[in-house]
Amino acid sequence: MELLCQMTLCIDINYLTENEYKTIRDKIDKVAYRLNALRKAALQNEQNKTTRK
Repeated sequence: MELLCQMTLCIDINYLTENEYKTIRDKIDKVAYRLNALRKAALQNEQNKTTRK
């Protein structure tokens, strides 16, 4: 993800600490998991609609 790359750069220039990075990374991982689950459910729902026709 682009945000993770930018965060790595922020660590390199000492804009973020490792602790801040880990905290933000945990939050990103949680959101990414939820988005992937939502996408998977939407695809499954769409697949179910097409198989019913």
